[in-house]
Amino acid sequence: MRDEARGTRHAGSWGIPAVLGCLVGMLVLGLPRLPAQAQETPARQIVFGASYTEGSTRVVPVMIDQLDGVLAGDLDLTYDSAQVTAIRARATNLLAGFLFISNPVSDTLKIAFASASAILDGGGVLLEVVVEPADAEPALAFAMVSLNDGQIAVTFEPATAVGASRSLGQLKRRVRDGQNR
Repeated sequence: MRDEARGTRHAGSWGIPAVLGCLVGMLVLGLPRLPAQAQETPARQIVFGASYTEGSTRVVPVMIDQLDGVLAGDLDLTYDSAQVTAIRARATNLLAGFLFISNPVSDTLKIAFASASAILDGGGVLLEVVVEPADAEPALAFAMVSLNDGQIAVTFEPATAVGASRSLGQLKRRVRDGQNR
């Protein structure tokens, strides 16, 4: 950059042509990328927890082992509408500050959440599925799970029914021991 009063050029300053040249170069050649292993994040595991009754409803926790770096998520859970008269999902404290929505469509509960700020650390009960009546044992199953629009890998057992659920402790032990299922 030229200092008009002194007629000198400051060291370390970039002129407009240099900045434009760099931007054009990055657009033509592509933005620099981190090495592949630096971009990879470990796959997250998601499971159903043990269900419990709450008044006239049954609550089924959906647990995840690790949430760091998550900005958004989409889940499709299938269920048998003959067993359930009403179904919805609710966010837990792990999703505080996130926009959260759930909507039953046919025999699928569609859930989405998003935030402008990523979760820095944590795991546990991500959300809770609430069904009526309280004596229902809904055969829930994961049809689709996506974190950060597919940028973070997720492992889940599609056919997992509520009756075959695991605890968060079992989930963390399996992840620590390198087991996927």
